[in-house]
Amino acid sequence: MLLSTRRNRTNRGIAAPLVCAALGLLVGYLSVHQPKLAVALLGVGIVAGIVARSPVSIAVLALPVSFNTGRLSIGHGIALPDIVLLLATILSLPALARLGTPQGVTYIRRWFAVYGVAMAVIVVLHPSGRSIEEAFHRTILVVGALNVGAWIYLEGKSKVALRLLLVVASVVGLICIIAGAAHGFHDPAQPLSLNKNYVGSVLGLTLLVVLAAPDDIDVPPKWRYLAMLLMGGGLVATHSRAAMLALVIGILVWFFRTHSNYRKRSFIIAVIIAAAVLTYAAYLLKAEVANKVATQNTNSVAVRNKTESATIALWRTSPIVGVGIYYYNDPAYQEMNKFLVAPTNLFVEALAEGGIVLFIGLAVFNVGALSVLFRYRNPLAVAGLALVADRLAHGLADIFWTAGDASLPWIIVGMGLAQAAVSGRDADPASHVLSPDLPSAPVSR
Repeated sequence: MLLSTRRNRTNRGIAAPLVCAALGLLVGYLSVHQPKLAVALLGVGIVAGIVARSPVSIAVLALPVSFNTGRLSIGHGIALPDIVLLLATILSLPALARLGTPQGVTYIRRWFAVYGVAMAVIVVLHPSGRSIEEAFHRTILVVGALNVGAWIYLEGKSKVALRLLLVVASVVGLICIIAGAAHGFHDPAQPLSLNKNYVGSVLGLTLLVVLAAPDDIDVPPKWRYLAMLLMGGGLVATHSRAAMLALVIGILVWFFRTHSNYRKRSFIIAVIIAAAVLTYAAYLLKAEVANKVATQNTNSVAVRNKTESATIALWRTSPIVGVGIYYYNDPAYQEMNKFLVAPTNLFVEALAEGGIVLFIGLAVFNVGALSVLFRYRNPLAVAGLALVADRLAHGLADIFWTAGDASLPWIIVGMGLAQAAVSGRDADPASHVLSPDLPSAPVSR
């Protein structure tokens, strides 16, 4: 047995340099003739190396990569966070089969199945390649993210993942502050080609994680507070009113659900951040609606109102089953009304896409998921609840199903439910099956 192990290690030690050398020669050759293919091949090689060495590393990257909105021209285009999340989801399946699935994750997946069935009905009634693709995308954003989060925690990598997220968010927050200061904070900060609402949302979500689960990140308080101020300042610099208001909702959820010892540590800085962003959001909103002509015609308030009106009018043409998922990518609808674009209200979007059927499925899923999360009081589960509440509030005023910021809350939820399982804090421990790898962990098979 020992001889066999040594032989395997020797074979790997010989094979790895040979593979790397061959890949290097191929990339070097292609870099002259086909540079894009060379970069893609190098990326594939790096990912393959990471997976071979430590598969869970891909899952860990799913958190910090939420700040990257770059897209690859594959099919209709796929965002980098989606690629990483999809790979991590595939790898999480055998891992969770071995480690066991936290019962809370199973419960939320069952609630999502209601929404999944509703999506399937709409896809059958309004079939198209884009609708099938988007239904799969939304499933990965929730179910895949839950699996990935649980896997990260059960493999003991949650601290590394959260620290990476904290570092990236702090750097992005600082860049947003610098970009905003460059023009006197008169215009939204959108550095690195990031949309202001998107980067504002991810900064707010990350800030909530740091606020709700400081011990799970485990960095010195001075660095934690500095990171929170950088993220809060970056959020303010983006001028994203929806993200600011959603953050306040998330802070309120955290305050009323967390234990008092966690609440006391960060209460003052949370109040300062909440008061600052709420005041500034109110100021920006007042300035936005002060121009009555713009509010009726051209500014973001007007565009949102007109988009919502056009979307509701479209829903009324088919109130029971809507007109199809991802309808706003169909040129025919855009020709009907230029405001038939991606709606900035999650539930109005559901009505137009799938009518009452999809609306009920979405509502049942969210109410069911929240009811599951309300059973837990461990830090990461509370953080997950706060993030879900933040994201839902943001989805009432902005596009909801987007790569990165839509999956981040569910990754944290998966981590929180795994933490609850491992620590024996599940709502009904007697109903759970024990994992052979985690003797004290209530999990399901």
